[in-house]
Amino acid sequence: MTETYVAVVGASGAILGTLVGALAAGVMARKTARDQADSTNLSQIRELQEQHRVRHREISRTAYSEFIEQTDAAMHALYDLSYYKVEDIDALLTKAETANEAMGAVKKKVTVVQLEGEISAAHAAEEYRTSLEEVLNTLGAEDMMLRAAATSMSIEQLAPARVQQVFNNVKRRREEFIARARRALGNDSI
Repeated sequence: MTETYVAVVGASGAILGTLVGALAAGVMARKTARDQADSTNLSQIRELQEQHRVRHREISRTAYSEFIEQTDAAMHALYDLSYYKVEDIDALLTKAETANEAMGAVKKKVTVVQLEGEISAAHAAEEYRTSLEEVLNTLGAEDMMLRAAATSMSIEQLAPARVQQVFNNVKRRREEFIARARRALGNDSI
């Protein structure tokens, strides 16, 4: 009987050992599967975050480039206004209106940069827009336009230092905006 008891206890121990081993293997397999699922989920989350970042970067890049294109068009209109030798007051007023419309379009693009761009680039865009407004206000001042009309001179000829000063400020603000936009896009080493 002792031998049977020992055999039963031995067999029970072997069965128990097998069960514990199987249970441990099952727990380990489940933990491994859960770790793999977590890793897969984490990879998918990272991939989605990267796709979102890339999409947002492209949206920002588009906003920045459209803003620059519009400010370049406004600068062209402002240069045209400043260098126009007044022979026809209506033509001068048309040039002033063209510059004013270009500035309206710049304001709209600033809004897009503020919505879609990085904060420091949005601040730089607003400073750039303000400097363009200063040029328009200088060139479009009633007394300046009347003097230009009375003398048949360009506004730039009437006040070369002042006109040069406001245009230089615009150029500096443009460079600042481009630097901040590049930094926001991760292109600051270019």
